[in-house]
Amino acid sequence: MSKHKENRIPKEQAQLFNDFVEQLDYISVAADNYDEGHTSRIKMAAPHLRSLFYKSQTSHPLIDKISVVDRNKFVDTTMPDKSSFIYTGPLIIDNTAANKGSYTYYPGCYINSSVYKFISFEDWWHGEILAQGGEIFSRKDIVAYITNQDGGAHVDTALSERYYNLLSGLYSATVSDENVKNVPVDEISFALLRQISYECIASFKSMHFPLKVKLSTGKDSLLDQRRIGYKSGSNFIDASFTWL
Repeated sequence: MSKHKENRIPKEQAQLFNDFVEQLDYISVAADNYDEGHTSRIKMAAPHLRSLFYKSQTSHPLIDKISVVDRNKFVDTTMPDKSSFIYTGPLIIDNTAANKGSYTYYPGCYINSSVYKFISFEDWWHGEILAQGGEIFSRKDIVAYITNQDGGAHVDTALSERYYNLLSGLYSATVSDENVKNVPVDEISFALLRQISYECIASFKSMHFPLKVKLSTGKDSLLDQRRIGYKSGSNFIDASFTWL
């Protein structure tokens, strides 16, 4: 029996808007799971970020179909110094009492959600969120790698070299203390995706259309409270600056 192409019935605008809100709700749930200490579950946000924003030859992003979206009002929390060749994103570095000598990236929204600027969607989606030398990662890159290769929606048996190097700590800061020397900081991809998720929901919340989706910075969450910096009122490193 030969296959035939099924007819497609176009959705109405109200249905598309409901789909849009659902994607944001799924992203919010993934962020909550991360904040509860299940950090790898932030990967669940990646396919929904892709549905919202990713454009290809065969698909169009959902925001293209939502007329009330202000494409010039996306929240950007990055503050890179263009004169530097390393920028590790809007993140912080800290450790926990249970893991002395092991350092982890956390999203910058844990300590500061008030420093940001509005930029266009194109600049936000394609703009730099991580850089080392000539290697630059955009939000699109992080979302696509996690979605398409690393368990967001598909698991590849091999990873792109750039993404493999990211996971291996090649683009991470290194830390030395009384216990360790030049140890790469862990979980940069998870922290970046959590920060992207925060920026995404904060962007749409700032557009002031009806949106019953939770926006959480993660501050005072279980994961945040485990940090030594949370208890002391400081952070080991605020990684939202550059190393020369």
